[in-house]
Amino acid sequence: MKKLFKFGVKVITNKMRKHDLKVKSSLPRVEGVNKSLSLKYVKDPKDKYRKFNIYRPKDETKVFPTIIDIHGGGWVYGDKDLNEDYAMYLASKGYNTLTFSYRLLTMTNLKGMVQDIFTFFNYIYENKYKFKLDFTHVMVSGDSAGAHLALLTLAINNSKELMDLYEVKEFPFKVDFLVLEHPCPFIDEVFEPKNFINKVLNKQFIHSLYDPFKKNLILKETSSLDKFIKYANYPPILVVSATNDDLIRFYQKTLEIFNKYDINYETRLYEGLYHVFEILDYTLKESKEFNDYSLKRFEEIINGKEITK
Repeated sequence: MKKLFKFGVKVITNKMRKHDLKVKSSLPRVEGVNKSLSLKYVKDPKDKYRKFNIYRPKDETKVFPTIIDIHGGGWVYGDKDLNEDYAMYLASKGYNTLTFSYRLLTMTNLKGMVQDIFTFFNYIYENKYKFKLDFTHVMVSGDSAGAHLALLTLAINNSKELMDLYEVKEFPFKVDFLVLEHPCPFIDEVFEPKNFINKVLNKQFIHSLYDPFKKNLILKETSSLDKFIKYANYPPILVVSATNDDLIRFYQKTLEIFNKYDINYETRLYEGLYHVFEILDYTLKESKEFNDYSLKRFEEIINGKEITK
């Protein structure tokens, strides 16, 4: 079954990669951005994966707010370069935007992914002067699986119990605004068990998420939004999805949980568009509309105006 799972992951990631490359190959490059690429956030010289990029506005004489993007990819695909066009678009609008690679399910498990995110958050804050970054105001963006990891990370950082469980060190900066693109924060339901292949894939996916760490059953009970939200104290949230998104059920369930726990959020739903459209193709009219709106709301929060439903 492990071989079938690995084969299934390979097929899925190859399909995702081909699709992304097809879309990106037709896009014009974003102008007015300086890039610092493939910077390391771990000390291990043998580690060639855990790296990050910084995208800055051309005018580096000014102080700009910081945006940290957590990429999606179903926990099995993606890296620091996956959302480059999106990050460059945000940077071109006057924001220092960071993307980073975290180990994927083929390299580690959920606990390892979370540990990588905390390692990066702590590293970049501790080295903020070195990289000329301002942490007075911070926005975190996460798409799809990245939205799950963003929600989980902020919940863990608000709970000593969860920090001990995931064995991470609290990061000291405040996140002012959270943008969730097409969130999928219910990881036990990724492969709907409609047939035998999906049942096998789902079983191996869940096994890979929690194995081989001890306390894996406890981790399982704190890994989906409906389980860890009770630990969270979220900043204002902006959520987006689209009617042709194959995973829209997760968006709908996310809003149900937010309503149940009285989370301060605002949402946008676009007709006829697809999963993470605003990340994949920044040139779409709807992408510009949403991304510009998210930055407008970030600025309003910076200036003291909160988001309300």
